[in-house]
Amino acid sequence: MGDDVPYRIGSTVEIPVSWSTDDAPYLRYVGGEPRPPTPARTVVEAWRDELAAAKRTGTLCMITIHPWMSGRPARIGLLAELLAEAAADPELSVGTAGELAEHHTNAVKETLTVPIDELGRPDGTA
Repeated sequence: MGDDVPYRIGSTVEIPVSWSTDDAPYLRYVGGEPRPPTPARTVVEAWRDELAAAKRTGTLCMITIHPWMSGRPARIGLLAELLAEAAADPELSVGTAGELAEHHTNAVKETLTVPIDELGRPDGTA
């Protein structure tokens, strides 16, 4: 959640995520909550908007899914449609986080790299 594009921390490539493209805020329901899960079609439309914005701005749209939430029959079908649309778009790249990290490592010559020892801690100590 630290950026809209991959970046390095030490030797690790961070693939940032966003709550707006994570299925948990939309679909997590443990019973007794005042809000029921968001309809699958609404979630996919929100993600479609996020993909369009990422394409327009040249940034990352990392969709985070949990099998026990997005894996339900109606949800997985709509997710499959969205991923097929994205994969068919020649201006988008679709892949796993590992594939993206490898691409970032090999393709990006100058990256923002923060040495781990310079990150510090919230209390100001190293």
